[in-house]
Amino acid sequence: GSDHRIVHSNYHSKSFFKHLWDTIKGGHVWRGEMRNKRKDGTLYWVDTNIVPFYGPKGDINRYISVRFDITEKKNQEVKLKELTEAKSRFLASMSHEIRTPLGAIIGINEILSSTPLEEKQKEYIKTIRESSNSLLDIINDILDLSKIESGKVEIIPEPTRLDDLFKGVFLMFKAKALEKGLRIEYVISK
Repeated sequence: GSDHRIVHSNYHSKSFFKHLWDTIKGGHVWRGEMRNKRKDGTLYWVDTNIVPFYGPKGDINRYISVRFDITEKKNQEVKLKELTEAKSRFLASMSHEIRTPLGAIIGINEILSSTPLEEKQKEYIKTIRESSNSLLDIINDILDLSKIESGKVEIIPEPTRLDDLFKGVFLMFKAKALEKGLRIEYVISK
């Protein structure tokens, strides 16, 4: 016999309840998630459907509410959000830690490339440059993935030359293949 406001948690705004009441007073079913408060003061979440019922004169004379406790689901959503944010902070920190020595490798490689080199050494320098740039791209992609998960990225499609992409991948794995005595090659038909 108590008024439903006794479970009011002060979480939702006045506009939230205005929309709810406008909906059901207009003769429509309202569905949403609501945070309420128990007698002991603890909070809980419910997935709620409120259905208006019409009386014999065609006016709404009562409302029936069907609610399902979704507290555990909401708690898991909060934990997931916290974990995602922690992962994003970790990735940002790690990318900085990796970028610093990678920047040194790229810088030293550029210095080496400006010295007199034999053809084989020039090829090694080029492989180091392309591998370093690929690693830098991977770090940036990891950060972009983190931004995508948090909804903070804008995807801008750009044309890509597949032959350059394949050549870069080939050069990354060439030294490892040679080290293992494997033959590696790639062919692009034109």
